[in-house]
Amino acid sequence: MINIDYGKLNKIYLMETFISQFLFSLSFQYIYIKTVADINPKIFPIVSILSCLFSIIFANINLKSDLLFKNYTKFCFCEIAFYIATAIYCIVNKNYILFQILNLFSCCIINQAIRVCGSKIKEKIYNTSKSRNEYDNKNRIYSDAAIIMSAIIAFFIIDFINLQTLVLIGTLGVVFEDMVLIYIYKKLKNGSDL
Repeated sequence: MINIDYGKLNKIYLMETFISQFLFSLSFQYIYIKTVADINPKIFPIVSILSCLFSIIFANINLKSDLLFKNYTKFCFCEIAFYIATAIYCIVNKNYILFQILNLFSCCIINQAIRVCGSKIKEKIYNTSKSRNEYDNKNRIYSDAAIIMSAIIAFFIIDFINLQTLVLIGTLGVVFEDMVLIYIYKKLKNGSDL
């Protein structure tokens, strides 16, 4: 068993929060704004229903077994592959509405599994209520700081950024987030009996 440096994992987790939130805030909301008028409005309630259903299903599975958690890296790699393939296809075909629709459905299914499993990772790193409370508050600070920074930057450059660049920024955010989460998962797995 390897000794796990939880302080280092905490710093990595917070760095991941800041960078990925910055990239997400600088891209996905603007992709949405630029494409929403061309999307059938019935898609949004369908996405909401699917998102909640998959969240309920994955949470119930996660409560009863470690099946999802043991396959955590597969979900992350699946999301990475999905976003890269989607971004390439949509950029080549200049179909950004399809990117937004596929992004919504990915958030319903793949991302829900990753989020549900993430609670077990946090449970391993932050095993006391005090450490979890400290993480939650720092995470909120890092996330909000990233959103503020991306909003300031977007205020000055959003008129000059095309959808292709926004899709690349958003995809980079997903890849970065998932690679860091895989790293943290592997560190925990190699250091304990996960």
